[in-house]
Amino acid sequence: MLQFILLTATRLSDANYMQAEEVNGIDWVIPGDRYKTKLDQVVPLSTKAQALLSLLPKSGWVFTNNSKAPIGNFSKSKKAFDDRVTETNDGEPLPHWTTHDLRRSARTLMSRAGVNGDIAERPLTTTASLVANVGYPTYRGRIEPDLRVINMSDQPKSEEKLSNTNSYILGGWRYL
Repeated sequence: MLQFILLTATRLSDANYMQAEEVNGIDWVIPGDRYKTKLDQVVPLSTKAQALLSLLPKSGWVFTNNSKAPIGNFSKSKKAFDDRVTETNDGEPLPHWTTHDLRRSARTLMSRAGVNGDIAERPLTTTASLVANVGYPTYRGRIEPDLRVINMSDQPKSEEKLSNTNSYILGGWRYL
């Protein structure tokens, strides 16, 4: 789940309560009754996020310990993760961190990659006003043209036109 949160810049609670049925092809639609704005939130899924989801349950809870409910005590899972990192890091623990730090890290990585600030804020915002104010046309709550986060490890060092398409990759975002 931690990798998924970093790849999508979503909140722990949103990812934790994710149902496989909410994934519609290359999008994850968080129902409005579970989202801060009370509106459905469309989360574009990168190739890496899609690959991760392909390894998880195809119905019901995506992130679960028992297939009957979402992960209930995440602090226990986080401690196990921290312990494993310490073990593989020659006994050196990670500095204190929270799952919300993954959202900040995603935003920092987008900035380092040169993603326009207005675009980089989109996955982190809970309001559509950001998009409306900067003039990006939207369709059902998503930015047009379609923006998809791509695997940062596949990210080119500079802007690169993708062969045989009208797509551009810039700073971890693919512009279609």
